[in-house]
Amino acid sequence: MISDKKQELLTIIMEECAEIQVECSKMMRFDADSKKLEMEVGDLLCMLDIMYKWNMLDWDEIEKQIPRKRKKLEKWSNLFKGEIYE
Repeated sequence: MISDKKQELLTIIMEECAEIQVECSKMMRFDADSKKLEMEVGDLLCMLDIMYKWNMLDWDEIEKQIPRKRKKLEKWSNLFKGEIYE
């Protein structure tokens, strides 16, 4: 059974992800600047840091996923075609 605090943490993380979605949408629809998005990403990173400190995440395992996702993006998206990304 998950504790009340962990449940609250996961709920807040879901809310932060939704707020990031809203800001991305606003940037697309209204050509808004990235200040609000940066604030929301910072809020999400704060919550992820709490998860890490509560031993709910392992940064080493997370970092292993970055090359996996990048490889997938290189294959299935246009994000890196014709550009140098390091």
